[in-house]
Amino acid sequence: MNKFLKIISVVAAFALLLVGCSSKTNSGATNSGSKTKIVTSVNFYAEVAKSIAGDKADVSSIITSTSVDPHDFEPTAQDAKTVADSNIAILNGGGYDSWFEKLTANSKDIKKIDGAKLLGLKDGDNEHIWYNPEVMSKVADELTKVLSEKDSANKNFYEKNRDNYKKELSKITDKINSLKDKANGKSVLTTEPVFEYAVESLGLKTTDQVKKLAQATEEGNDPAPQDLKTIQEQIKSKQISLIINNVQTTNKTIEGLITLAEQNKVPVLNVTETQPDGKTYIEWMLDQYNKLEEILNGGSGEKAYHVEGASEGHSHDHSHEGHSHEGHSHDDHDHDHEKEHKH
Repeated sequence: MNKFLKIISVVAAFALLLVGCSSKTNSGATNSGSKTKIVTSVNFYAEVAKSIAGDKADVSSIITSTSVDPHDFEPTAQDAKTVADSNIAILNGGGYDSWFEKLTANSKDIKKIDGAKLLGLKDGDNEHIWYNPEVMSKVADELTKVLSEKDSANKNFYEKNRDNYKKELSKITDKINSLKDKANGKSVLTTEPVFEYAVESLGLKTTDQVKKLAQATEEGNDPAPQDLKTIQEQIKSKQISLIINNVQTTNKTIEGLITLAEQNKVPVLNVTETQPDGKTYIEWMLDQYNKLEEILNGGSGEKAYHVEGASEGHSHDHSHEGHSHEGHSHDDHDHDHEKEHKH
């Protein structure tokens, strides 16, 4: 899509949003007898909402496909209308879904639940917060509070559902806690910062050189030659005991380091940025941690791979006002949002 058409599409989306906002009641409450409408930017937040709201609310996610990159997503006019017609919006925040932040900012009546703000993220902090084991619990608590205020008659219903959902979430934290003793202090290479919060939770370590490499990968840049040389030496000497590979982002440097790791029998754990089709958020997290457990117990790890169309990174400004994505363009954007994931 050329720049002019892209601007026109975004302007049209916001124009429809403003029209929708003006038609809503000033109270922001649902019409008598109608269900609360909850909209989320991505599918795993919709999963939380459905678990808590049950049949008392209509829940929709703007992005439902794993092939869509939320960083670069361009909302349609229909997306803007969906947001305008909703009472509650759940967003990741931190710049990850800046397009959604902008849509919700234009709706005075919508109640916003921002995961990044619930965690106290600052500008420049890692926006991949769904790997932070606390975020879903915090979102669940906040949503329960908001729903109970809007629909006090069903407060007990929402609280019971929240408690049940958090009990299921505890499987993730229990798994993380069970791995800490074996993981603690081990030095790992993360090919990109998506798994950073999990690394911290597990007590795994990354060197300064690895941190700079991961950031360079995310931004589509090459690491400093001396940093790369140091990392190569750390792999050969097995000071780095594990490669954590984001299958949705790669480049020649990463491919070379993975090959070097395989040659030196350093195991690989494949992780993804987006929730795989056919798995719930909890299943997705547990699947990755179970594979990590096998490696920590002496397993040889997985065969490294990258999805078709895996990108070589893109620019992030990591601000709450949005991201810069030079070098990424969406030439086509249909209603189903079936675009190839580029991150």
